[in-house]
Amino acid sequence: MPKLSVIVPIYNTEQYLKKCIDSILGQTYRDFELILVDDGSGDASPEICDAYGEMDSRVKVIHKENGGQTSARKEGVRLSKGEFLAFVDSDDWIEGNMFEAMISAQERTGADIIIEDYYIDNERGLFLQSHCIEKKQYDRKEMEDKVLPRLLFDRERHYFGLDPILVNKIFRKTLFLPLQNAVKEGFPIGEDAAVFIPYMMKANSCVILNTSHYHYIENPESITRRYDCQFYKKLDKLFSYLKSAVDLSAYRMQFQLDSYVCLLTAWGLRLEMDHITDKPSREDLAQIYGHQKQLDWKPHFTEETQKALSKKDRQYLTLASENKYFRLYRIYQFDKGYAAFKRKVKDILKAMIHRS
Repeated sequence: MPKLSVIVPIYNTEQYLKKCIDSILGQTYRDFELILVDDGSGDASPEICDAYGEMDSRVKVIHKENGGQTSARKEGVRLSKGEFLAFVDSDDWIEGNMFEAMISAQERTGADIIIEDYYIDNERGLFLQSHCIEKKQYDRKEMEDKVLPRLLFDRERHYFGLDPILVNKIFRKTLFLPLQNAVKEGFPIGEDAAVFIPYMMKANSCVILNTSHYHYIENPESITRRYDCQFYKKLDKLFSYLKSAVDLSAYRMQFQLDSYVCLLTAWGLRLEMDHITDKPSREDLAQIYGHQKQLDWKPHFTEETQKALSKKDRQYLTLASENKYFRLYRIYQFDKGYAAFKRKVKDILKAMIHRS
């Protein structure tokens, strides 16, 4: 039996898939199986998977009808043999010693979950995404004191305490399996959070490493960047699920959920503003208002939450709560232009320093 099962859900990612698989098979740690789940791809991804299955005995290939990422992950977990689970998205890649570092930490501590930082790769460069919570080993009592009260939202950084993605972590399968099975197939958005947050509530120990090996490739086609007029409706389903899956009376979870709702609502507003390519019309603003009504976020925008949010998120949500979408658009475009200007100046200074 392998110690680790690595599961890769795949859907039409032929452009990135070989680099992804090569980075996994090239790991310095060898005691793992790789499960490639082709979720009904219509490009060359199925053939690429089959070729790797023939080349390496550690590779298992599953072909199934398209059912979405949750469905693909469930199928991979169901067929996995490892004591621990890891997930890699098929358009991403990992550095060669990622699993060695994580399994070494698990064997040293016996922890239920190992967590790393990760990188975002996009057209502007490479950016480290570091967790807000101190990098160390935590037993259950320390988790209850220092991790769980900041899990969804950290006041100091106005962001997630731990980013609720699955791909930069390894999980104990016996804990993970029932939580994954509880999430319905076709879950619209936030399927990572729907599993990770309840998992952390049940884990007896965790290790947060001060290392980064995972490269998240942020491309224009990424589902997390794509504009979706049903975004708020899908968020509503995620929040409804979390309310039923976790105890809101523990670890200040009600406040954390309120802040999490507002944080993602502000992110949705940014997606809305980016979707408007010219001066907004009355129809554009009416459409934003209609989309916002899909999610009842205003009860979460409490006085305590407002104090905890970043200044910008608080400003955007205040304007949205007052239906001042044209002013919101103007402020957002100014902020976006100013941020682009600062990046350009920074790039020029870096180039000047490099030449000198």
